[in-house]
Amino acid sequence: MKITISISQLFAAMALTAGLALAGCGSAGTCSGNDCACADGEDCSFTCSDGTCSQSCGAGSTCDLSCTGGTCSQYCDPSATSCTIACEGGSCTQACNGNANCTATCAGAGCTSDT
Repeated sequence: MKITISISQLFAAMALTAGLALAGCGSAGTCSGNDCACADGEDCSFTCSDGTCSQSCGAGSTCDLSCTGGTCSQYCDPSATSCTIACEGGSCTQACNGNANCTATCAGAGCTSDT
């Protein structure tokens, strides 16, 4: 079996892969699965409406996670600039790890935070 890929197909695949990697963080977006990671020094804002969402907020990062359904969790690096989780539905868990700039607001049941 021989597979042939044109140069234009290769570049299209590379652009798509890069776009998916960049879409995970840096701007507001929808998050599903464990793709809400916020690398060191980034500003991330995500909304999770179903499924299981997990956000890891790195050192020097500003992270906002809005959960309107599903199961949401946020892990906050001790030196993150700020970590905020807003739980309007579903089940939410926040691990602040001693970060003083860690806040949680809960409008529904099933919200835990170690603040």
